[in-house]
Amino acid sequence: MRDDFPRQTITEIAKGVGFRCSNPDCARPTVSANAAQDGTIIIGVAAHICAASPGGPRYSPVQTRESRRGKDNGIWLCQNCGRLVDADSQKFTVEVLTGWKRDAQTHAFRELVAPGVAASTEEVARVGSIIAADNTSAADADFDKLFATIHAAASTDLAAYERGRMWSSDSVELTLRLYDDQSTPPFSISKLPLAVEVAPEVTIVAPPGTGKTTTLLQLAGVVLAVHSIVPLYFRLGDWSAGSSSLLASLRERSAFKDVSQDDMLRLTLCKLAGCAGREPALVPNGHLYQRAPGSL
Repeated sequence: MRDDFPRQTITEIAKGVGFRCSNPDCARPTVSANAAQDGTIIIGVAAHICAASPGGPRYSPVQTRESRRGKDNGIWLCQNCGRLVDADSQKFTVEVLTGWKRDAQTHAFRELVAPGVAASTEEVARVGSIIAADNTSAADADFDKLFATIHAAASTDLAAYERGRMWSSDSVELTLRLYDDQSTPPFSISKLPLAVEVAPEVTIVAPPGTGKTTTLLQLAGVVLAVHSIVPLYFRLGDWSAGSSSLLASLRERSAFKDVSQDDMLRLTLCKLAGCAGREPALVPNGHLYQRAPGSL
């Protein structure tokens, strides 16, 4: 039996590299409009790094079924490159494909946040339209109602933080820079929502007192305005002092008094089942977790 990827996992693998082939010698877009301009043509595949079944290329008998079907075991390729890597597993090893994937994810993230470059502007529009179409096609009435409820609670919660002593009414939007690439120009927080759709984890790093908390709250506001992700802000110092779980601690905040932990789990499980592309993101005091790597 093959351990194939679930639909949502395929989408996440594709988003992680901006829907481009991960082979650095190819890197072609794998999604385009059809001739009638009323649909899309997909020429990409989510290929298994370690094969989906015994006897396949790079099969690993020590993998569990869950890890074999997980996004970490997938790489997005065009159909030609997908056939190429499976035809010569001695050349295209696990290490080679993992390196391709890591570099493609990094490149996709940087293309989306780098400002003032024509090619990047076109890339933002291309990836943004694909993600929007994917979210729309995955629409579900029950999910939309649940999403709206939790989105409204998160908006109220953020407003409460912004009324606190730590928040200044004249706070300016801080600029960010990629931690490991000083050649990339600084960029604003407004660039991050789409990039976060591509990157599963973004970490904001800065010395104490330089505005990390302000930046996270500003980012949460921008993300809420996009209306495709629900940011949940946690001060880890406050949470660690209690005995409740992370999601259960939301019930202790007035904005979430009508949102149960089951509602949060339903939202996450619905996302994992592929009900919709929109999902919650945890924003715990210095990190915004969503869906591949980008350090700021």
